[in-house]
Amino acid sequence: MERKSITDLVTNYLYEIFKTKSESEFIIENITLKGAKNNRTIQILINKKGNVAISDCVFITKQLSEYIDKDENFDEHFILEVSSPGEKRNKIIKEESSD
Repeated sequence: MERKSITDLVTNYLYEIFKTKSESEFIIENITLKGAKNNRTIQILINKKGNVAISDCVFITKQLSEYIDKDENFDEHFILEVSSPGEKRNKIIKEESSD
């Protein structure tokens, strides 16, 4: 059986979490893996219509941690960071795309 990448696993778990939160407006902006094995950081950038609240990031972090802790494919130490691009970044992206 082919082993899924960490990014694929995290993406699948995020979609499950979004369903349980009944927040279909959440989108995954980016997932980045940094660092070496056993000292890896998983950075997740989420967004939604309106503002992403700190409580949204906390909820998703806790839920995702539970999924990952139960998954034997995650056999290494990692740091999990969930954040949003923020209002300023959204504005920059819109301005760049309108040219």
